[in-house]
Amino acid sequence: NAHVAGATDVAFLSDYFGAASVLNVGMLFEMLAAETVSLPKDADVAVTDEDVELAEGAEVIRSYDFEKITALIN
Repeated sequence: NAHVAGATDVAFLSDYFGAASVLNVGMLFEMLAAETVSLPKDADVAVTDEDVELAEGAEVIRSYDFEKITALIN
């Protein structure tokens, strides 16, 4: 019902949709991290689908752990 293109109520969302096409889960974890390390055994939290050697007590987050990822976003 808008007379001008892009002047609808949802036009403000287009900026966010553009950002979502660039961001990924890896970037999310990098932004949340206090520090990144190059070796998984040095990490407190490892985000991987591979079997890697980790330090005792380290947390592993897999790509299919939607509950853990969603909890970090909120």
